[in-house]
Amino acid sequence: MSSHAKYQARGGAQDGLRHQDLRDLLAKKIVRREVLYSDFITERARLLVDALEHNTSDPQKLIPAYALLSRIRLSSSSSVLAKAEEVIKTIMTTYPQPNLIAEQIQSRPVNGEDPLRQFSNTCRTELESMQKQL
Repeated sequence: MSSHAKYQARGGAQDGLRHQDLRDLLAKKIVRREVLYSDFITERARLLVDALEHNTSDPQKLIPAYALLSRIRLSSSSSVLAKAEEVIKTIMTTYPQPNLIAEQIQSRPVNGEDPLRQFSNTCRTELESMQKQL
């Protein structure tokens, strides 16, 4: 095998490794975002129920919400960030509203009232787009 052929073979192998490295990096990014979005949904659902049951908010309860929002701001698309900010606004405007009883809270999702749905759908779209790049 000529030295030129050996160089080309090595270059092709390196390109394959680089491509695999990029795929691995993207797969890790997808997993990190799935965890981040899941954490955001869990924390926001808890805060939303708190807002429906109480008229005032303990500022300490909001720290995880803003921390997760900042993490989304660092790594996510502008559409995911916009939906996350909408969820936070919904929670903040829910606190001063009259409290609901358990039955009223439970009936909201059944009646199509799910402030996390648009965020979840936007996240799913972003993650599916990333998956297609693998």
